[in-house]
Amino acid sequence: MKKFLTWATMFALVVGFAACGGSDDTATPPPATPTPSTPTTEKFVNRATSKNGLTIAATQHFVEVSEDAKPTTIEFAVFDKNGQDVTANASVYVIEDKNSTKVEGAKFTPEATGTYQFWASYGTENTKADALVSVTAVSDIPAVPADENVASKDFKRRALIIQATGTDCMYCPNAIGALKKFFAISGNEDKAVLMALHTYNTGDPLYSKAADKLTSQAGLGASYPAMKINFDSKMLAAGYSADAFFTFLNDNISEVCSNQAESAIAVATSYDEKTGVISVASKIKCDNPGSYKVTVALVQDNVFFRQQGTNDVNYWVHEAGVKDVAPSTGAGFALNNGETTEVGDVYDFCCEFNKSALYAKGTGDYALDVLRDARVLVYVQANGKIADNVVSCGLNQKVGFAYNE
Repeated sequence: MKKFLTWATMFALVVGFAACGGSDDTATPPPATPTPSTPTTEKFVNRATSKNGLTIAATQHFVEVSEDAKPTTIEFAVFDKNGQDVTANASVYVIEDKNSTKVEGAKFTPEATGTYQFWASYGTENTKADALVSVTAVSDIPAVPADENVASKDFKRRALIIQATGTDCMYCPNAIGALKKFFAISGNEDKAVLMALHTYNTGDPLYSKAADKLTSQAGLGASYPAMKINFDSKMLAAGYSADAFFTFLNDNISEVCSNQAESAIAVATSYDEKTGVISVASKIKCDNPGSYKVTVALVQDNVFFRQQGTNDVNYWVHEAGVKDVAPSTGAGFALNNGETTEVGDVYDFCCEFNKSALYAKGTGDYALDVLRDARVLVYVQANGKIADNVVSCGLNQKVGFAYNE
């Protein structure tokens, strides 16, 4: 991130330099008073700028609200179109139940979980229409593993397999069989992560509105079986035989993994059995300046339901079905407020899901066990739709940044 020197520090450096330069009978005139630069402070990481140029900024994107956590106070700043700090003469408001309440002293302490939205006014201008700052309060922010190789940019890359499928699909066993064959090969489980989208058929136990949204994001139509790798339109297969699907997976994933990732992902999760809340904290480290966004999908494994097109019960156990997604639009959370990322900087994204999103029916081995049958997928898209990297993380587990050996 850019570092800014205060004018007092700059003046001290000038004086110190003059003192080290030896004696001189000629008095050095004092420097002209400079025009202050934009007083943007590093701590105001969450920003939104209106079309009129007015900017509202907050100190956090995410805060923890729980009995065990110390209350976190969010601070705000307001900058005019010239970048000058006008907080003292501006007003900040929080939107509550569609009404706006003034935030006294430009500070706000959330008392409950949820997403809070703020806007600012200064003079005749305000940011309410097109530049709201959102802060998400979650019940837990689990600790993400520390970066064990801070200086490295040699990120390990995994491919995201996006499968459009359904239990009512006669030809989906072709794709399911190809996936089983691919992941049965030693080492492939560390090359790719499956995300199964059960769409359109609300009678499918793994159907979800989140899956519908991601199907749209992936550009996959209503017909299945179909697969796409990394949201890449050049890596699409639809209606293929089992052998053709396998060849598609093998060839394209080898190509993806041969290229270095531009991002690395670390994630930690927690599950509160009493409340049913699943908390996710992730960190994304970027190698190149660019536009990155992160998405978290809650997926469910071990769902037993008859698969049309086969009597093989091994095909009736379904894995990696998307049940919920954050952000809820499925379009991803823009890192660095949508601005170009700084090389080597690490950005956060936190979210929560509820156990109620999962399919709970079943008997015996197929009854829902949240810790066994649910996990999250975290994927990053770089400079457009194409996914750059992905990780899978079970509940109450952690995954650190991965580097090539």
